[in-house]
Amino acid sequence: MFKGEIVSLIKGTSIVGYVAVIDLTYASNMVRARTFDAFFPLILVSIIFILLSRLSARALNVMERRVNSKM
Repeated sequence: MFKGEIVSLIKGTSIVGYVAVIDLTYASNMVRARTFDAFFPLILVSIIFILLSRLSARALNVMERRVNSKM
């Protein structure tokens, strides 16, 4: 179906209108400026982004199975 396209859309645009890649990196830059820790905020942001992508892909897999089972 359109799983790859939806995951690409999530990666390329803001997620649910609240969390965007730019917002996450801006927040990590603010944390880095305050704590002088160079890598941990960026690693945390990348983990959050990967989790959001994987969770959305898993949800789409579940929805696809439900739709295919009804056909």
